[in-house]
Amino acid sequence: MGGVAISALIAFIVSSMKIGEYKTKVDTACTDIAKLEQQARELSTELTKCSTKIDERTRSYASTLTKVESPVSLSNMGKDLVSRSGADKFVLDNQTDLIDKIRTKTPHSAYDVQTFAREVVEEIQNESRFKPLKDFAFKEGLDLDPIFIVMGIYLRDIALPILGYRLEEVDHSDPSKNTTKVSAK
Repeated sequence: MGGVAISALIAFIVSSMKIGEYKTKVDTACTDIAKLEQQARELSTELTKCSTKIDERTRSYASTLTKVESPVSLSNMGKDLVSRSGADKFVLDNQTDLIDKIRTKTPHSAYDVQTFAREVVEEIQNESRFKPLKDFAFKEGLDLDPIFIVMGIYLRDIALPILGYRLEEVDHSDPSKNTTKVSAK
């Protein structure tokens, strides 16, 4: 009987030690999780700051390159940038391909054409044919966003009639304007 008691006592001590180890691990994990949660909150705050700065930069470009009218159109500075950068020539030389890329996105409205025109321009930026526009931006000390803005609008204006839409329809199908959607073409 004494051996059983000693065995039980040893089992209890070993179990207590194991439980203590697991409690330490759980406590450490809880502390690590709290630290990670704090880091995630700090990272979220920093991302919000970065996003705000990006939005501010984009808006400042847009306000000088576009007219404050509806639908958006190029200002004189925007037209000048399209011309000086060669974006107009690029769009005209690659018109069929660019409009086909918009078409594959299956636009259902003039607003979709406007959105997809900008997306298509951004998607091809790493193609070799885009290099002259990158070189222009580099020489001018610009990032590519102003080029995307003006090229997107320039391409939109060319693509709309080819895809069966009118410029005036852009606002009618803009979801942020809460208006009746234009039927799909």
